[in-house]
Amino acid sequence: MTVLRLAAALLLVLLATPARAQDVDLPALLARIREATPGVSYLVKERLQAMTVTSVTEERDGKGRVTHTYERVRRISEQEGKRTSAVLRAVDDGKDVTALRRREAEERETKEGPEKKEDDKGMSFELPFTAENQPRHRFSVVGPDARDPRLLVVHFEPAGERDPAVMEGEALVDPTSGQVRRLRFRPSKYPSILIDRLDVEMDFRSHPQVGAVLTRMVVDGEGGLLFFKKRGRSTLSFSDVVFKPTGAPSGATMVHAAP
Repeated sequence: MTVLRLAAALLLVLLATPARAQDVDLPALLARIREATPGVSYLVKERLQAMTVTSVTEERDGKGRVTHTYERVRRISEQEGKRTSAVLRAVDDGKDVTALRRREAEERETKEGPEKKEDDKGMSFELPFTAENQPRHRFSVVGPDARDPRLLVVHFEPAGERDPAVMEGEALVDPTSGQVRRLRFRPSKYPSILIDRLDVEMDFRSHPQVGAVLTRMVVDGEGGLLFFKKRGRSTLSFSDVVFKPTGAPSGATMVHAAP
């Protein structure tokens, strides 16, 4: 084996050797994650031009059996500064109700009009790694991922008071790029006393111009009144995503996310 081949082989061994938790510079890692994994709210409000959202929601009984299934496919897009949502497909318990849901959406849009509140979004989940949220969380490196030791498992929990916007869970992170690959968490405090459990899982992929981009989210929970408990699971997939360049006005050349 030549000297060059030996050096290359040693380099591959070093790259493949998982980093120990105590060897990781946590502040530097958090800074890389903050830069490479933009917040969901920022991407939606500032960079998103269009995307297709496919959702499957299952209602279950106390034994975990599926009682109802709702499927939705929507195309969200922005034209001339106005965000619209078109119902492409709607199925309730196997029955196609696309026409009905479209009509309901149009009536709702007409009723709400241009004065629709931007902050009326229901429950949302923001990443703990954004500049705004990092100070509210305490982070620790668990160690290399069991399946892929090139990735790190990072634990996060409240740094202070528990709050619905403060999460606790674990992230799977590429320590070199700072991009999050997967998140599993739950709110440190549920926003309602009717919620008994709420688990969230997010999958990300790398986008060259944007960073880590959310592609799939699963929300699994249960709650309700004492004798009227409900269980549910929603899976949302995001596809055909088009991003605006940084600071670009509507109509500028767009950045398409790879399939």
